[in-house]
Amino acid sequence: MKLFNEQQYRGAIILFSIALVLVMLAVVIELVKPPKLLPSVVQHELSLDSLPMSEFDPNKADYEQLRAAGVPKQVAVGIIRWRSYGKVYRVKEDLALVTGMTDSLYVVFEPYIEIADSLAAKPKHSAAKPKLEYQTKRYTSAKNSFRKEELPQRGYGKDTLETPSKKSAEVKLLELNSADSAALISVDGIGVKSAVEIIKYRELLGGYHSVEQISELKCVTEQNFAKILQQICCDSCEIQKIDINFAAPKEIARHPYVSSRVLRKIIKQRQLKGGWSRIEEMVEDEILSDDEAKRLAPYLWFRLNAAE
Repeated sequence: MKLFNEQQYRGAIILFSIALVLVMLAVVIELVKPPKLLPSVVQHELSLDSLPMSEFDPNKADYEQLRAAGVPKQVAVGIIRWRSYGKVYRVKEDLALVTGMTDSLYVVFEPYIEIADSLAAKPKHSAAKPKLEYQTKRYTSAKNSFRKEELPQRGYGKDTLETPSKKSAEVKLLELNSADSAALISVDGIGVKSAVEIIKYRELLGGYHSVEQISELKCVTEQNFAKILQQICCDSCEIQKIDINFAAPKEIARHPYVSSRVLRKIIKQRQLKGGWSRIEEMVEDEILSDDEAKRLAPYLWFRLNAAE
C-alpha cells in the first residue's frame, strides 16, 4: 500500500527544492554582508549636540571624570589606555590621534581640553619623552649660537624643561615633515647623507609624529641627536595613516613598524573578524604587543566601512 501517489511525490519534491533554494540564498546573503564593526563612533557623531561638555585635563582625569566632562566612552577609554602606555598629552592636537576621536568630535572637544603648563609643549622643545641620557654642551654654528644654560637638561625617564630665555625663544625650529633636503642640511648636525636618510625614513613611516624618531636612524649619532633635537619640531597632523581594515597587504607591509609576523596576524585575523574599531582590540586579539601598539597607534586609521 502506497502512502503517497505519484502526484503527491512530485509536489513534495518541488516543495523541498524550493526550501533548499531559499536556505542557500539566506546563506549567500549572510556571507556577502560587510563586516559589522563597533558602531560607537557613529553613535558619538550623532549625539554630539547632546554632550554636556565641561573642561577636562587628559593627563589627570580618570574615566569617571572624563565621562562626567562629556567625553564618549570609547574616547575616554582611548585617553586612559594611551596614558597607560606612557603617553603624555603635550598639546591639544595629541587627542586627535586617540582611538574613536574623529575630526568633528575634536572640533567640539578642543575648547574644553586643558593641558597643565608644567606638561604643555614649549616652543623650543619636542613634546615626546626623550630616550637617551645626555647633557647638551656648548656649540656654535654660522646660524645659531646657544649657551649651555639655555638648553634643557634631559635624562632617561624624565622630561625636565627649563624656561627658555628671550634669545633661545627667537630660534625658529625646522618642521621635519615638510622640510626638503636643503632645509635639513641647514640644521647643525645634519649632513647630506643624514638628510637623505631622514627623508627616506619619513616616506616609509608616512611622516614623523615625534622628533625622537630620527634617533632610530643609524646615521644619526647620539652626539648629533642631542644637537639636532634643539633645532627641529614635527607636525603630527601631516602623518599619512594606514586604513588598517581595508588597506592592501603591501601597503601595510611597507611600514617599518610592521614586522612580517605582525602582518600575517593582521591579514589572518582581519579575514576572520572583518576588522577593528580601535587599536586596543588589536592588543586584546594578541596581534600587537603594548609596545608595538604604542609605536603604531599614530599611523593607523580605523575606518568602519568602505563607504566612509
